[in-house]
Amino acid sequence: MNKATVTYLGHSAWMVESPGEIFVFDYDKPPSEGSLLDLNKLKGKPVYFFSSHRHGDHYNAHLNEAVSRYANMKYITGGFKSKYNNSMAIQPRQSLELPGVSVTTADSTDAGVCFLVQTSGLTVFHSGDLANWPDNDDTPVNYFKEIDYIASKAKYVGIAFIPVTTFDWYQDPCLLEGAVYAIRKLNPAFVFPMHANGREDLYQSFAKYAAENGVTNTIICMEKFGNTWEMPDAGVE
Repeated sequence: MNKATVTYLGHSAWMVESPGEIFVFDYDKPPSEGSLLDLNKLKGKPVYFFSSHRHGDHYNAHLNEAVSRYANMKYITGGFKSKYNNSMAIQPRQSLELPGVSVTTADSTDAGVCFLVQTSGLTVFHSGDLANWPDNDDTPVNYFKEIDYIASKAKYVGIAFIPVTTFDWYQDPCLLEGAVYAIRKLNPAFVFPMHANGREDLYQSFAKYAAENGVTNTIICMEKFGNTWEMPDAGVE
């Protein structure tokens, strides 16, 4: 049975380590020695970095450049191309096959893509900035159809990272309703609220809202940068 360790890297950034691979999502800072994301310590297994789009709170070009120097690392960019080695671009509603890993995307209501990452024993959904934002009238992308598309590609979701607040800390009813819709549709074993921009207390606010609206999935609310959660048997199909 697989296990997974989830580390909160702030805002929308996460590191998920399984027995076979390491996945890093939407990390927006340059790498540094001795930090939680010390690249020199990420050895012994493949490491896949994902940036859902190019906004500065989801992508860092210095990190992308540093990753290009490591043979065991790949960088997958959503909706944009990178000039660095070991980088691969993927567009909305496309799939990418890597050794032991399948990546599927859907479109975003902001920019770029969301990611569905599947291995033989672990399935992870990272929503990027796909959310039912209050200004969704400005985009032709239908949030609910994109969630439905992801659900059609996944038999089971072990871990889901879902935005529950705007960058400036508003939890509009439409945003919360959209997050609950994604949980009900994808039915992940574990839900991690994200996109708090330093206001991690808003994760607890969402968990309370979700419970009041009938959500029974396990919601894990990280309290600060660097929090780690051990997840036994996550995503076993």
